[in-house]
Amino acid sequence: IFFDKSEMLNQSEHFTMERQEIEERKIYNKAWDIAKERLNAQQWITWRLYYGRDMTEAEVARELNITRQGIHVRLKVCRKKVRKGFRSEGYRIEHKD
Repeated sequence: IFFDKSEMLNQSEHFTMERQEIEERKIYNKAWDIAKERLNAQQWITWRLYYGRDMTEAEVARELNITRQGIHVRLKVCRKKVRKGFRSEGYRIEHKD
């Protein structure tokens, strides 16, 4: 099959994006694995509701019957534990918290 130069570039970009998406998915899955290992039951439920069900802090707070500020603090602690888990496995993590 013959491809012109523009088709070859498009294919190359497609494969590059596919590889990038695969790497992003691996990191996403790794974050869930680390979270499950390192978070206590309350933190794990909060993590799953916020990240897994894509709920807002206010929605999670209503679901768990605690304040939104309590959820905010809990998620901050969760993210810190997950970042620590990544670092312990050799990943370089930068954050804005």
